Amino acid sequence: MKVVHLVSSLNLGGAERLVYNLAIEQKKLGIKVTVMSAGKKTDTFYSLLKVQEIDVVLIEGSVFQRLWFALKQLRRFDIVHFHSIPLVRSMSPVIPLLLRQKVIFTAHGETSPKARGMRLSLAFSRLFMFKILAVSEAIRYSLKDRFGYPVDGIGLIANGVPIANEIKPFLNIPPLKLGFVGRLIPLKNVPLIIEALSLLERSSVELNIFGDGECRKDLENLALEKGVNAIFHGNEPNEKIIYQTFDLLIISSNTEGLPMVLLESMSRGIPAVSTDVGAISTVITHNENGYLIDVGDVASLSDIVRELILNPKVLSSWKKASYDLIKQEYSIQQIAQSYSKLYK
Repeated sequence: MKVVHLVSSLNLGGAERLVYNLAIEQKKLGIKVTVMSAGKKTDTFYSLLKVQEIDVVLIEGSVFQRLWFALKQLRRFDIVHFHSIPLVRSMSPVIPLLLRQKVIFTAHGETSPKARGMRLSLAFSRLFMFKILAVSEAIRYSLKDRFGYPVDGIGLIANGVPIANEIKPFLNIPPLKLGFVGRLIPLKNVPLIIEALSLLERSSVELNIFGDGECRKDLENLALEKGVNAIFHGNEPNEKIIYQTFDLLIISSNTEGLPMVLLESMSRGIPAVSTDVGAISTVITHNENGYLIDVGDVASLSDIVRELILNPKVLSSWKKASYDLIKQEYSIQQIAQSYSKLYK
């Protein structure tokens, strides 16, 4: 069986992380896997995919050239699996011509369409798709609201991650090390974290920020202005380096789907404090394996971090509960098997 996964870029986004993990696992199952993207050879995951000996095809050129090139390439595969709303839109003239291929679309996020053309192209493309999937119940219903997709026709396969062999030990040595992993863009609302930590003693916490984006300079200035001990690491492709750096993940987003960083973190026994958005509450059980706050709630974030500093046993109790949940329900092996059944 030959499968091609289509993603917008090969940077450090959630959909790209899932495709990377999935491609590696599917290769183990004997599937011939290719990744097609509108990204560049300089993007982070391009070299990582090549190291794993996974073929990468880049879509380049003018609009017409891209469509003609994509059509010729996609006809080589049995399964054409989209993981990007913008790519479904841009490839909508090609999708009806894939007569011998199963076309599948997995929606990963809750970004709203920017124009009427997005809704029309997605509605048109749906007519020629074998299956539409979402990574969470929240996204299933958002597809209905955004694009008019009938909920009953949308399947559900969650994101998945490799499971660490053991839980990351918590040494409880001050300062408490917090982490943020993601793009530094407005909807991630990283100022919430900085504002919350500015209410605490500077020496009690360290904020490690992994990722880059348009807001980085403003965030660096805000951390300096607020006196927050923040370290900006930039983009780091090595997950081992990222997750050995901190003991508690912070997600401050205004909107999310099912964040890969949440699953990656918890799969190592690193719990999270997160805004209660998207499907996050299906993974975090409040005050049992993590903590949920309302969007924009600076005081609650500050209060729970203060409590964890004063009572580190709470954080320790969350660690095993986090790890056990991901191991049972979100392993990439389980997710790869679910997709294999769908492909057949």
